[in-house]
Amino acid sequence: MTVKRSNGGQLRVGRWAVDSDTGTVSDGESIRRLQPRTMAVLKRLSDSAGALVSKQQLLDEVWEGAFVGDDVISRCIADLRRAMDDDAHRPTVIETVPRRGYRMIAPVERSSPPMRTIAVLPLTNMTGDPEEDYLCDGLAELLTAELVQITTLRVISRTSASRFLNSTESAPEIARQLGADALVEGSIGRSVDGFRITVQLIDGKADIHVWARSWEREPEDLLALQSEIARSIAVELRAAIAPKEERRILRSRQVKPEAFRAYLRGRNLWSHRDPESIRQARTFFEDAIEADPEFPPARVGKADCHILLALYGEEQPTKAAEAVSLILSSAVVLDPDSVEVRTSLVALRLYFQWDFRAAEVEIQRALAISANDPITHLAHADLLTVTGRPREAVAAMRKAVRLDPLDPGMQMNLAERLFSVGRHEEGIETYLEIISRFPGFSPGRARLALCYATLGRSDEALAVLVELPDRPLSAHSLANRIITLAMTERTSQAEHLLADLEAEARDRYVPAYQIARAKTSLGDATGAIEELERAVAARDCFVIFSAGDPILAPLCDRPEFHNILQRIGLSGI
Repeated sequence: MTVKRSNGGQLRVGRWAVDSDTGTVSDGESIRRLQPRTMAVLKRLSDSAGALVSKQQLLDEVWEGAFVGDDVISRCIADLRRAMDDDAHRPTVIETVPRRGYRMIAPVERSSPPMRTIAVLPLTNMTGDPEEDYLCDGLAELLTAELVQITTLRVISRTSASRFLNSTESAPEIARQLGADALVEGSIGRSVDGFRITVQLIDGKADIHVWARSWEREPEDLLALQSEIARSIAVELRAAIAPKEERRILRSRQVKPEAFRAYLRGRNLWSHRDPESIRQARTFFEDAIEADPEFPPARVGKADCHILLALYGEEQPTKAAEAVSLILSSAVVLDPDSVEVRTSLVALRLYFQWDFRAAEVEIQRALAISANDPITHLAHADLLTVTGRPREAVAAMRKAVRLDPLDPGMQMNLAERLFSVGRHEEGIETYLEIISRFPGFSPGRARLALCYATLGRSDEALAVLVELPDRPLSAHSLANRIITLAMTERTSQAEHLLADLEAEARDRYVPAYQIARAKTSLGDATGAIEELERAVAARDCFVIFSAGDPILAPLCDRPEFHNILQRIGLSGI
């Protein structure tokens, strides 16, 4: 008998084929029907085969917290034993653990592979108040962060999943674009005392609702609820949870409601990833810290704002590094096993402190906690690039893209690394895909133009440049534009833009590293060395790429350049 589960899998318990759609079990000779609750108990025990399932767990998950007595569970177990010819005194299917619960001891087999890649889609705001949108975004991000800690799952980044806010696309199409097996969707509405949260698990390929549940919680309980939801999803996906992972997921978290709300508002703004939104987010994170100094995520959020602004060239790296170091020193004490804390420490060690050995250690620590964070894989790719291992960097970058497939920045980083190892056409194709999908993403266009120019394809390079806005551009994109113009013999245009960039640098912080690259392309080696000296003094985040930057190759014969590499810690690379 072919047996189908509601999530598209096949299930056999001992000699019994289980069909949850029809509510039957069969040994090939007889078919026996189970009541819905009895079938639900069988599925729950099967999902945790070999492990103890307490009576309270069964009450919470099968009866969804309804007020029933232990005798109801006992009757279900007795019905299962009768249906599956099991003896309570000499069990071969279900073992009773006195006063604790039950354990499935029969072998459980599933013929189809379980769903292992999951994406949490934006939650729908059913409160009737648009001001609560931040709550939907924040809770979806927190749920993602909880699932990320389960190493047997691959969790798609919120950056990619959030692109399907208010999407009318079908579940299979969304799953295809994200590379996900399963999707989590849900909604938040009002209840008498707080909020009603409904969550559904969907088989992305079959477009089948596998599991659904609702909770009513007061605002101060929403943080802890995400852990409960994450564990329920993991159980439904049959994802093994290591004891240390379960301890992290289920650890008690108490946070003041005002701190939690400020934190969620901050994360909502941070997700926009533009400088102004990040600055606003930092203010909310500071409010959250003031309201509850013992709440680590708020500290990490503030640190991330400093990190991102420095990487964007919007904040002086020395100032950012000082702030980040101070913030994380307290955050790591409060929560040393936090994925978020460890990821931020990776950024601090690599981009700001230039301590490459310590960065490698922090990367391995972060990956040991969770291999689901794309930022950690991106940082690993950067470290591998900096330390002269470009081909390994490509592999690390592919891991980041698989976890965050719809982030144009991730795609651009992959394209850049493909191009750097000589896979020029593959890199260009990736850039073209980025531009096609995200036409307003200026950094991708600037990089593509530079790639064309590097290959001597001037007409194509200039055609891409024409499509770039005149301003505003980041210092990175503007430098790439100057370099492209220089390579295509548009020297006067390049010099004019460089003069503009230098003028900006007199009024505000502009990464000197990018000015050094621009001056090198225009043949001003002396000026480039001077700018690199400024970059080292300012701790420019991207100066660590100097050794392998092809734009700076004309400086390689100058002793001043090698002295700079030595000060960065790259002389032996």
